[in-house]
Amino acid sequence: MRSSVVAVSILRCPTSRGCHGWRPVDSLNELAAFNYYIRVLGSDDRNIGEASILAWAETRSGIAVVDDNAAVTAARARGVTVRRSLGLLCHGLNRATLTMEDARALVDDLRVSGGARFPCDGAGFERWAESNGLLSRDGPALKP
Repeated sequence: MRSSVVAVSILRCPTSRGCHGWRPVDSLNELAAFNYYIRVLGSDDRNIGEASILAWAETRSGIAVVDDNAAVTAARARGVTVRRSLGLLCHGLNRATLTMEDARALVDDLRVSGGARFPCDGAGFERWAESNGLLSRDGPALKP
């Protein structure tokens, strides 16, 4: 059963984005996976973060939370379970564990503080989610 959700980088993440320096790689398998993702995605700071998350998830049968299309494609090709941030927010809305107001605020916070490159801002999140069929109109969070 997969229960781990990865939300931090393994090797290095720029401190300006809220991460705190270096974390050692735990195995040669993780290093090999990290090397694969760096070759596929590139080695700038953002891609190092994505690669380290994917390597961690791959070697521990975890769930990686990433939004970059190339990272999602590379991970899925290697059998890694991937979730996207906005999809997780929609899941929370549909299960009534998150309000739309909180979801909008999270989208804006992730864009401003985390540097996320989403297809919408907080104000446009509900419209984006509806247009992509990600919100259940019958769900408890969206009933009038």
